[in-house]
Order: sequence, then structure tokens, then C-alpha cells
Amino acid sequence: MFKNGLDGDSTDGAIDLVYDIPNLRVEYLRIEPPGIPTAFWRSVGPSHTVFAVETFMDELAVAAKQDPATSTD
Repeated sequence: MFKNGLDGDSTDGAIDLVYDIPNLRVEYLRIEPPGIPTAFWRSVGPSHTVFAVETFMDELAVAAKQDPATSTD
């Protein structure tokens, strides 16, 4: 499922965000651990990237001294 060296499922949910973020950069590094068989993540949609994105947004809110659960800016 690779196109131009990128598996679209691996970045789904990290590229088209609901946040207005200028200069967004998303990186993807494919790693196949030796001796550990890997396969598809069994979940719906971009669950693997949404966790990372939302956790980082929480970290940004805390750094800005905002409550991540109630901040609208």
C-alpha cells in the first residue's frame, strides 16, 4: 500500500488536523524490528496517530499555562 515511499494509513489522522497549525510537518519512519513480525494495527481509522497528536496538543496547552480540556485558543 506504499505510494511514493509512504503508507497513507501510517499518517492518517496526523496530516489533516482539526487545528489551524501553520507550517505543519509530519514525518514517518518505517521500522521493521528484527525477529518481531508486524502487521496492521487492528482498530478503526487513525487511532494510532490521534493519540500522539492529542497528547502533544495537551503538552502545548500545559506549556502555555492553559487547561488542555477547556482551552479554545
